[in-house]
Amino acid sequence: MQNIFVEKYNNMTLKISKQTDKSIITVICVCLYKLNLDLIYYLFIGNVYSSFYFTVSPFNVINGWLITIIMAYTIVIYNRQKTCSAIMMIALNIIYFIPITTYCGFAGGSSGFLLYASIYWAFLSILQYK
Repeated sequence: MQNIFVEKYNNMTLKISKQTDKSIITVICVCLYKLNLDLIYYLFIGNVYSSFYFTVSPFNVINGWLITIIMAYTIVIYNRQKTCSAIMMIALNIIYFIPITTYCGFAGGSSGFLLYASIYWAFLSILQYK
């Protein structure tokens, strides 16, 4: 019974990762996701909702993009590992880490916060590489 579950899981991960097996496609998709987050925050959240704090920090925006490009390559590496923990790291990067870079660039997040978040994610990535 357990072997059937493992076989179905392996087939599912192969189907999902088959589309993003080429690294350039994954990097482009992650960069488009980051661009969409930045545009949504800049055009809608920051300008429309007055309760949100809105200041553009060019230094943090540039650093956020550089960190996102570096993390896009780690997502490619996670995708090739095809383990459950690698899939969780991909999801956490997309749901949590990339929005942090947008927050630090447009919402007044400090450079220190971006630095410490990057160090934390680098540490997690090193542990994931095995």
